[in-house]
Amino acid sequence: MNKETITAKNFYFCFNKNMAKWIRYERGIEFIVKAIHPTSNQTFFMFTRNDELELAIQDYPSFNKSI
Repeated sequence: MNKETITAKNFYFCFNKNMAKWIRYERGIEFIVKAIHPTSNQTFFMFTRNDELELAIQDYPSFNKSI
């Protein structure tokens, strides 16, 4: 059995609510969990890193410039 170690590098922690909403609703990428960071008390959204998410992250600033 191939056991892959899962680390924080496998996830994208998004603290920008507008960006998280854009990724979710404009790109159709589901987040795994919405939570509150225990130290900063800020809400964040956790996504699984993959090629589709990486492209969405790269495209997000371009989307903002076109508004």
